[in-house]
Amino acid sequence: MEHLFDTCTIKHELKTDTVIFAVAEYCSNIKEPFTISSVIKNELRPPNTLSKAEYEKASRVNAYIERYIKSGHIKVIDISTENTIKLNFNKLRQCHYGWMTRGDYCKHLIETGELTLEEYKSPGFRNRDAGECSLIAIALTSPKSYVIISEDKGVVFSHPHINIFDVFKSKGLNIVKFKEWLYYSDVMSGGPDD
Repeated sequence: MEHLFDTCTIKHELKTDTVIFAVAEYCSNIKEPFTISSVIKNELRPPNTLSKAEYEKASRVNAYIERYIKSGHIKVIDISTENTIKLNFNKLRQCHYGWMTRGDYCKHLIETGELTLEEYKSPGFRNRDAGECSLIAIALTSPKSYVIISEDKGVVFSHPHINIFDVFKSKGLNIVKFKEWLYYSDVMSGGPDD
């Protein structure tokens, strides 16, 4: 089993060197890799638009992750070099996020208030939820070999009636919140026997 960690889980749940190390060490010890995608790795790089304090915090988290990638405690799967994963990712993005490239549809969403002009013009607009999609694309290659750990709700941006996590859970993917994953592991004690 590989443990696929999402950006929001790393930023909001792991977030300190001690916790990142404990989780990475736990996964290494049980020979079930702490894994991220190349997309997640890129998402962890802090944008210049953050406040100074937020930028420093995000930079620290990114530095911790980079350190554990270099030490071999965290595995990175490059979705652009694995053909099946790349195909899964492209299909998933087209199916659930292809609308982002259609100006007429985006204009309609703006007119109906389901999307703001600021959201549409934001630099990361077309990459919304790409991290989650990359993890799903990886897990689809062998659903029983991966667990996705994400704090995200799985709702497709501007389409709250579509929950991408529910769609893929129904296809056999294992997607859990960090606290649930932590409960069933013994990373920091507090597992089911405590």
